[in-house]
Amino acid sequence: WLRADRLAGWTDGADEPMSETAERYQLDILASPIETAAIRRTVIVEGAGSWSYSAAQQYADFFTSPATLGLKVAQIGAATGPGPARYATVVP
Repeated sequence: WLRADRLAGWTDGADEPMSETAERYQLDILASPIETAAIRRTVIVEGAGSWSYSAAQQYADFFTSPATLGLKVAQIGAATGPGPARYATVVP
């Protein structure tokens, strides 16, 4: 995923400066590739725009390796907590 910033200021096409003190995200792994599915795992990712979902974690969550899964990603603000989440269907 790509970081966005809550303070509008991106005008020149270059990366926008981060207004938060730290780059943090909340990832929700969903029980199925449907946006309203139950959450199987929540992960907090700090300082990176990626996260690896290991085979062991997948097995713990699904008892197998799913063909596809639903994922929600929300940036976490120091003052506001998680912002609006974006949904995606992914192939692990």
